[in-house]
Amino acid sequence: MPSNANDKATPILLLSETNTEMAFMTSPHKTSATGCLNKLIFLTILILSSGILGWFAGKAWISLVVGVNEGKNAKVFSETSNESNVSKINNEELQRKNKLRSRRQSLGLNPNLFVTLVDEYFSEQYPSQKGRHLSNNDEDYSWRKKWDQTAAYLLDILASLSPEAVQRMGTYTQSDQHHWKQQVNNLHLSSRALYNLVDTRFFHVFPEHKNTSFLNKAIGQIWNSMMFDTLQALQSSSIYEKLPLTAVESNFIRREATLKLGEGRAYVLFLEASDRMRFDLKANRDISLSIYSPTGDNNLIENSQQHQWSGILPETGYYEIIIVSHSKKIVNCQLEILVNKSNL
Repeated sequence: MPSNANDKATPILLLSETNTEMAFMTSPHKTSATGCLNKLIFLTILILSSGILGWFAGKAWISLVVGVNEGKNAKVFSETSNESNVSKINNEELQRKNKLRSRRQSLGLNPNLFVTLVDEYFSEQYPSQKGRHLSNNDEDYSWRKKWDQTAAYLLDILASLSPEAVQRMGTYTQSDQHHWKQQVNNLHLSSRALYNLVDTRFFHVFPEHKNTSFLNKAIGQIWNSMMFDTLQALQSSSIYEKLPLTAVESNFIRREATLKLGEGRAYVLFLEASDRMRFDLKANRDISLSIYSPTGDNNLIENSQQHQWSGILPETGYYEIIIVSHSKKIVNCQLEILVNKSNL
C-alpha cells in the first residue's frame, strides 16, 4: 500500500544545524553599524522561521500520534487545535495513541481504512456516539479511551492475519470472492465449505454480525482477508487433506486434529452411490460437523453437534467433511471413517 502523508515526519530546521559562521559574515565594504543591523534582521527572521516550522511540526506530530485522516471520531484533536488544547492531552494518552499507530504501521495497514474501520465498529458498540466528533476536552476523555480500546481490539484481530491479507485490505471486491470460489473448487471443495470455515473464524470475533449484511461495510474487508488466508491455508494443505481410499472390501481411515477457537479442518473423500459409510467424530460438543454431498443436494450433516452418521451414500463424487471449533479451549479431536464398497 502507498504510505500515507501522515506517516512522514515534518523536517525541522534547527539553529544548531545552521552554518553560523557563514550566516554572520559581512562584506568588508559594510560599516559596523550596518553589519549589526543585518545580524539583527537575520536573527529575527531565523527565530520567526524556526517558530513557524516548529508550530507546523507540532501539528504534524499530533496527527502522527493520533493517526488521523478522514475519519470523524478519530479526530481526537479538533481541526482548530492550539497549544492550550494540546496541553489537555496527558502523556499516558499520547503514549497509548502512539502505540496504536506503531502497531497499525507494523501491520502495513492503510491508515485511512483503519480509522474508518475503528469509527464504524466504535459507532456500532456505542450507538450514542455515532456521527459525533470526539474533542480533546476532558468531558470526552472516557470516550477517547473507549475509541482506543476499540482500535486495540481490532488490531489484535488483524495481527492474527497474514501480512499480505492485511495489506490488501481496502481492495477486496466481489470479483475476488468469485475467483476464490473457483480456486477452492479445484480442491474438490465447495463454496459452502469455504464459507463455513471463514464464518466460524469471523463470527468468533464479531458475533454481533451474525445474520447481518456487513460485506459492504469496512468490517467486510476483515471477512475478506480471513477468506484470503483460509484459501491459502487450504491450498498449502495445512488445514486440508484429500483422504485416500483403496479399492478393497473394507476401508478404514483415522485422522486426528488439534483446534483452537474459530479454527477448522477440511477433508474430501471420493465415494460412490450405494457405498455404505460409518462416520464417527470423537470430540466435545463445542465442535461442529458438516458432511456435504457432491452436489450439496443430499448433505448428510450440516453445522451440527451430531458427531455420528451411518448409512448408504446417495451420490457419487467427493464428499466434504468440515469440522470447526467453537470451544474457548484448545480441543483435540479424532475422526474415524469406515467404508464398505458396494461393488465388491
